[in-house]
Amino acid sequence: TCNIGWKLLTIWWTVSTLRLKYYGTWKLTESLGEISGCGYTGTTKEGKDQFLLYRNVSILEFEICRSCKVNMDLWNTYVQKWLKNYVYVSMIGTPLEKYKTTLTMVVCAFWHGVYPGYYISFLILGFDKDLSNLIYKRLDPFMKIKFGEKSIQWKLYDILLRVFNHWHLNYAVYPFMRFELIPSLIVLYRTYFLGYLIPLFLYLWLSYYPPHLSYQNTMNEQLKQQKDSTFLKKED
Repeated sequence: TCNIGWKLLTIWWTVSTLRLKYYGTWKLTESLGEISGCGYTGTTKEGKDQFLLYRNVSILEFEICRSCKVNMDLWNTYVQKWLKNYVYVSMIGTPLEKYKTTLTMVVCAFWHGVYPGYYISFLILGFDKDLSNLIYKRLDPFMKIKFGEKSIQWKLYDILLRVFNHWHLNYAVYPFMRFELIPSLIVLYRTYFLGYLIPLFLYLWLSYYPPHLSYQNTMNEQLKQQKDSTFLKKED
């Protein structure tokens, strides 16, 4: 009987809350590693010791980032590096290269277990990674050139993208937290699969009908960048 907005908010809040147990566990292991001196990577400019080899997650960066790809890189950091180096990269130059993202997500899901929810979530996250790349390559440059990075339009766009990324990440991860297939599909059905359909619409739009700037706007931006570059060289 709840409206669609409340249902989507409930999914967002539930997954955000469940994520806290991972943060607590990882930060506890990181602190134990620092106490024992494991994972030491040197000192900062201020002389503070660093133990980055024991870092599993960067909480603040993960929660406010604007890209699913960055989310994946920041979550369970060294497992992600292993997947990248030994699964994703190893398929480059092989007949499987075209499917390297999908197969990497399948391996990641299998690493967690055999619950259907794992596979739903990781396959969707693989799609989200491709969508993030499209936004970075086609929508970000359009907004930068049209409005400029210091404009209010760019700042609003940046905030909106971060909010959308956080909401959609939680929606995509819900089946992972729910484990089972039927209960996950029931919740997704009752929210009209909006967390999948909206990204799909964005993907199709940016793939086949991306926004374009006029030739004059593009030339003006290039001239501006050349002037800025010349000014910086003179200052040096």
